[in-house]
Amino acid sequence: MPLSETEKKIIEQVKKEVRSTPKLIAKKLDLNNQHIRNLMSDLCRFGFLKRITRGVYEATSKKIPQVKTVGRKAKDLHDKYKEK
Repeated sequence: MPLSETEKKIIEQVKKEVRSTPKLIAKKLDLNNQHIRNLMSDLCRFGFLKRITRGVYEATSKKIPQVKTVGRKAKDLHDKYKEK
């Protein structure tokens, strides 16, 4: 499940600040508060964030999946055949 840019920014923000709330993150990213709440609950469900108390989250040690772009796939194929 590749994460969107907004979800990656949310995770980075939670890692930076211990007491990151959806309201503070929404203000920093200039997005709707409810939208951020929904994204953060999804991230909790998949294990990227952990809810400490009501409205306060912390980041888990789970790695953010890297999305393979077309250019990256082409480079990997090139390297694979170059080795042979």
